[in-house]
Amino acid sequence: MNLSKIANNRIARWFYCVYLAARYKGGLLRKAKFFHFARIVSRKGVVWFRIERLAKDYTDAWYAMSSMPEDERRWYIEHGFSPAKKVFYGVGPDNYKSYLSDFEFYRKENYKNSKSSSWFDDKLNTYFLLQPFKDYLPRHYYYARGGVMYPLDVDAKFNHGADDVLSLVKTREIAAKKCLGGHGEGFYKLSYSDGAFYANDKECSEEKMRQLLAGLKGYLITDFVKPAHYLREIVGEDSFAVMRVMAIYDPEDGPRFERTMIRLGTAKAGHTQAMHDHIYAGIDENGRLYDPILEKSDYDFRRIKEHPDTGKEIEGCQLKNMEQLRELVKRISGYLPMTPYLIFDIIPTDESFSILEINSHGQPFIFEPFGLVKSSKYFTKLFKTVE
Repeated sequence: MNLSKIANNRIARWFYCVYLAARYKGGLLRKAKFFHFARIVSRKGVVWFRIERLAKDYTDAWYAMSSMPEDERRWYIEHGFSPAKKVFYGVGPDNYKSYLSDFEFYRKENYKNSKSSSWFDDKLNTYFLLQPFKDYLPRHYYYARGGVMYPLDVDAKFNHGADDVLSLVKTREIAAKKCLGGHGEGFYKLSYSDGAFYANDKECSEEKMRQLLAGLKGYLITDFVKPAHYLREIVGEDSFAVMRVMAIYDPEDGPRFERTMIRLGTAKAGHTQAMHDHIYAGIDENGRLYDPILEKSDYDFRRIKEHPDTGKEIEGCQLKNMEQLRELVKRISGYLPMTPYLIFDIIPTDESFSILEINSHGQPFIFEPFGLVKSSKYFTKLFKTVE
């Protein structure tokens, strides 16, 4: 029996839910609740490797949102929504069919890029894949593995070491990011100022920095990309501004630039989008930001008008070079017609744009507060959804 048949076997999936519940962190009651939700997710046809993610999300929300009545929390979970989605974008019993549920998005038949997922799940592969669009990538200096710095965008084509990166850090801010994984795990911003080295803004000795670099396994060493100056005036000099862009390749109509939104950092959010206290904002067809939402936690979302650190107004900020962005995204979509669903993370820069990564099955839910994804005929043509 092959792995695919095992993954789709009802009894095997039941035992898999038991295994996931046993390793879920929490007491017996929480494990039992996790198992219950995992069984719901499994019966709804969610692909096996996403059962744990959804069951954990639902279990965590169940306890964190105890002020919501149990019947209401149960309704959300049984219909494929974390209860937090009520606060984030207003889904409920009267409109839920208009929104994309977790059960729809994570079912096996909706994984459109599965045969090519390694192109995007490994950032080193993505770097080589996008060489025709190299001008829109941050400069990649080295691939770090086992203390060796393999040369990428450097002239000296021989293996380098930690001291070469130390010298580089003295000249510019550098990012060290894992080739595999997501949510900012293992990310480092490396910098040098006034005779001192810093890792994620914490001062460290030269020897500790050297040890950190020598211990990197499966990392890319790239430029640390800052957003355009006009965005830094809003978010602060050391905060991020990262657009999320959806592209769909349609077999009849070709590449489609579907939609985009932006996440803006704060002083509390750190250097990646994995933490809280960052801001979501829609981007209209003309590139203007609208309806900013501050995420204080996974369960606390607040409509705001001004950035909490700078006091600058967010709504109405005009992004530049939007037509150039549309054309770039469509060119890449047309370059990869065998992967019809692409979700990009892109930083608007002073010059143009810098592509951080492409997600092989990027979540579309953060678009929902700014426009229903099911309203796109190309999205619903590509994905099997419930009317």
